[in-house]
Amino acid sequence: MRAELRRDTPRDLLVRRIAPRVALLALLWWALNGDNAGSWWVGAPAIAAAALSPRAGPSPTLLGTLRFVPFFLRQSLVGGADVALRALRPSLPLAPDFLEYRLRLPMGPPSAVMAATVSLLPGTLTAEIREGTLRVHTLTEGQAVERDLRELEFRVAGLFGLGTEPATSPDRKERP
Repeated sequence: MRAELRRDTPRDLLVRRIAPRVALLALLWWALNGDNAGSWWVGAPAIAAAALSPRAGPSPTLLGTLRFVPFFLRQSLVGGADVALRALRPSLPLAPDFLEYRLRLPMGPPSAVMAATVSLLPGTLTAEIREGTLRVHTLTEGQAVERDLRELEFRVAGLFGLGTEPATSPDRKERP
């Protein structure tokens, strides 16, 4: 009995590879441009070109995209509310700092999505990515930022169908 190699049908290619890319890119475009309908004259062709271009590295999966979208939307709201509160209430604590975060994600699309979405987390912004490390500017110090980064990395790994578990801080013991 001879094993046959399975080839993706055009429908498989559309559902498993292109649709998740389009969904993620459209979501990112919407997050950056809001309800500006005119921006889609530029956004739609850019999204189509990016979604159809060959990619090196893993691609988002459909299931991963469906799981990532609610997280993305929730973090967009939380991050926006945090910035608004800090602007309206100057009495809220500010302790600007830089944090070096070692990525467990592979370089390429997963780490690029991670770097791009860090800004959704309250009080954070990616300042640099180099050699598997994100340099993140934060408005507050503390382990909450590290916890949020680990959660985001776990969500991005899920988006790409990778098996990365949430990393634990070196000074904390893993739960049994």
